[in-house]
Amino acid sequence: SESGGPATLVSWGSLGWTPGQSLALPSGARLSAKMVTVNQKLIKQLKSGQIDPVTNAYLAWPKTSGKTVLRVRSWLAGDRYRPLGAPGRRKLQDLFIDRKIPLKERHRLPVVCREDDEPLWVPGLPPAEAVRVGPATRSALELTYRYFNDRMTNPVPNE
Repeated sequence: SESGGPATLVSWGSLGWTPGQSLALPSGARLSAKMVTVNQKLIKQLKSGQIDPVTNAYLAWPKTSGKTVLRVRSWLAGDRYRPLGAPGRRKLQDLFIDRKIPLKERHRLPVVCREDDEPLWVPGLPPAEAVRVGPATRSALELTYRYFNDRMTNPVPNE
């Protein structure tokens, strides 16, 4: 809590989410997703680090005729994935510690997953290697995380 007492954990079940929708989270934050066409300018921005990983991610995603459905949920103990550029899978908990993300904020951050519950992105962390945007990528999901709750500070310390 703000008074220095025990942290209030914000958790929720798995929510279905379709790109094009904005999703209000229990923490007061909002997630949005839209399909974008990948071009050389975007690839250059991604390679140069011009995209803020706290608030934005681009996931390689094929355009399909059916609806793309993602799952969004709170962090669960044991969650792991292979971050962009990493040699193997890592626990989200270890990545949170490496980035000095406070415990109370870890439970507020959304975990964006495939329908099979495989984590793809958490604000402040790199997206999953499996959805890396590269020169052959034609379309991507642009994910945007915004926190509007006045009591909530930036969940990820600046490095």
